Order: sequence, then C-alpha cells, then structure tokens
Amino acid sequence: MVNVKRSYPEPIALSKKRTKGRGKPSNIKLSKIKGVLGTLKRDFNNKCYICEQKEFTDMEIDHFIPHGDDKELMLCWDNLFFVCGHCNSVKSDIYNNIYTPIFDDKEILNCTDPHHDVVNWIKYEHDLLSEPMVILTTVVNDEAYRKIVDNTVELLVYVYSGKSIAQEHQAENLRKSLEKEMVYFYEILQQYY
Repeated sequence: MVNVKRSYPEPIALSKKRTKGRGKPSNIKLSKIKGVLGTLKRDFNNKCYICEQKEFTDMEIDHFIPHGDDKELMLCWDNLFFVCGHCNSVKSDIYNNIYTPIFDDKEILNCTDPHHDVVNWIKYEHDLLSEPMVILTTVVNDEAYRKIVDNTVELLVYVYSGKSIAQEHQAENLRKSLEKEMVYFYEILQQYY
C-alpha cells in the first residue's frame, strides 16, 4: 500500500448521478459513469490500492466503506477506490463495514487519508527461500492506530495467501508477479553498486 492523493472535484457525471432521485443503487454501474474509472485509474497511478499491482486487466471500483445499498455512500467520491478483482474479492464487505457491530474491529488504513502513513506503518519483507515468502509486520508507534494497522496487515496477508482455493491460486500468481518485480529491482540495484 502507498499513500494516494485523490483529485478534486469529483467527476461531474458522478455528482449528477448522485443528485438524480431515480433508480435503485443496486442498478448503478459505477464503471459506466463517465470519468469515474478513468479518474480513479489516474489518481491511483494505475495501481490497485491494496496490492499495488499495476496495469491489471480486472479493474474494479471498491467501496472503501461497503455501501449496503445506501445511494449516498455508493456514489460518494471519497469512498471509491481503484482495485483489482482479486483484492476486491478478498476485502469484500468484511472490512470497514459500518453496518455490522464489529466495525471498529475491522477498520483498515485509508491510503487517501494523509494521517494514515501506510508506507511506514507496515513493514513488508519478501524472502524467496522462506515460508511464508511474504512477511508483513505492524510498525506503528501510535497506539491509536495499532488496531487499524493490524487489520490492514491481516487483509494483506489474505491478499498474498488467499482465503479460498481460487484466491490461493490468484495469490500465488500475485506473489510470482511480485517476485519478478523484486528480482528486476535487485538487478538494477546491482548495476549501481
């Protein structure tokens, strides 16, 4: 995860859709609202906000806080995040769900919130020779954020390991892609040292 600066104002078509009184929220397709997907793609640097995979083909729009058919929440610009299909299915509506009594227990870091230092609060280690290959650790010093960071680490562990058989295979592909990127990075480092 990296911090992201969201652009404002929101796409005009999104604002118009929200002020329209007709239509059930379940019938709204965010990806068909002009400017939404493209602006999110640009704001999030064409990367999934959870796993940072770039240029993926299964582009989706995540509701950071699940909308529960609340039209305002569904169409709230600050609630829309650029995500890959794998991460969106792993996150599902388990995290940040204000409609469940365990909301406080499952809140995660918001990469668009400048107060959430997602880059420095989670230590990421990758070792091809160890099991698990991806090790994530909470390193936040501020106790007020510890639970949120722990929840985010939990989500990332599920992203890189999977919660179902299909997700395990997707996670394996994600790890392989990450390994290639790490090897490439190390090769570039060696050229300079």
